[in-house]
Amino acid sequence: MIDPEKCTSCGQCIKACPKGIIKLVPYKQKVIIKCSSKEFGKTVKDKCKVGCIGCQICVKSCPKQAIVFENNLARIDYERCVNCGLCAQKCPTGAIWSSMKKKAEEAAK
Repeated sequence: MIDPEKCTSCGQCIKACPKGIIKLVPYKQKVIIKCSSKEFGKTVKDKCKVGCIGCQICVKSCPKQAIVFENNLARIDYERCVNCGLCAQKCPTGAIWSSMKKKAEEAAK
C-alpha cells in the first residue's frame, strides 16, 4: 500500500514493480480496487480471501458507470468515479476499498 502523504507521483515504484501491479491513482480518489489478479473467480477465491471473483456486482451497482470489468478484474475509471463508495459496500470479498467505509466502521465502534 502506498502512503499518499509521502508519494510524489514520480512513477519509480511503478517502473520498479516486477509484476506490474502498482498503478498511479489520483490523490483525491477514495475508492480503489485492491486486487490485481486476472485469474478466474474460483482460482482467485482458492488463493485469496479478498480477491476479485468476477461477480461484477460493483459494475451493476455503480451509479456513474465508473467501473468496467476487463480481463477477469474490475477497473475504476477515475474520471467518472465520484467516490460514493457504493461499489465497496456491495463488494462481497472486500476487493474494493473505500476510505469512507473505513471511517464509517471506525465511527460505529
